[in-house]
Amino acid sequence: MTKNNKPTRTKEERRESWDYAIGMAKIDGGEPTQEFLCLAEQEINGDIPAGETLKRTIAKWKEVGAKSGYKPEPSQSDPYVDAKTGVLINKLGIYDKKLLKQAETEISAARLEELRR
Repeated sequence: MTKNNKPTRTKEERRESWDYAIGMAKIDGGEPTQEFLCLAEQEINGDIPAGETLKRTIAKWKEVGAKSGYKPEPSQSDPYVDAKTGVLINKLGIYDKKLLKQAETEISAARLEELRR
């Protein structure tokens, strides 16, 4: 049993949960990076605690956004979209469409796996 009185999942249950989450993320056209897949594998094997993949993935993408130093400016027609890039203003600070899609794919997969726990 874990701290919250939920039974500990087997490796097979963790693998099934991650396979489902990654598969669902791919349906939307995304492809997780090898780095993300390695983190998920570590979580499946029990080498890192449940939820660590999500934590590290969010931190990684926030760092990517912060390194860009880009400051968005809301467009006049839609205050939620950056005027120069056409990308939604977001908490990650990413204004490159491809990078934001990658971040969304990985964070969504990790969140979905979290829901399946």
